[in-house]
Amino acid sequence: MSAVESVKLSLKLLKLIFYLIVYLNIQACAWFFFTKQDRTWYPLSDLVIDSYYFYDNGFTHTYCFSLYHSVQLLAGADLFPFTSS
Repeated sequence: MSAVESVKLSLKLLKLIFYLIVYLNIQACAWFFFTKQDRTWYPLSDLVIDSYYFYDNGFTHTYCFSLYHSVQLLAGADLFPFTSS
């Protein structure tokens, strides 16, 4: 590709961002699928406020929280085991 170097770098950056979004989506879908199977995992925020209605909220809320949790895991946030699986 015969383009200016800044255009090439911008395209590489966009490709990296796209791969990051795809990776986070796949991880969020996997987290959503596995937590929806046994319904024993609850987010830490729900455990703190003693609210166990995470799975009653609907698809959009649970997927968005799964995506949020995936970003937190990528950033190195703590993950606490609460279930045997």
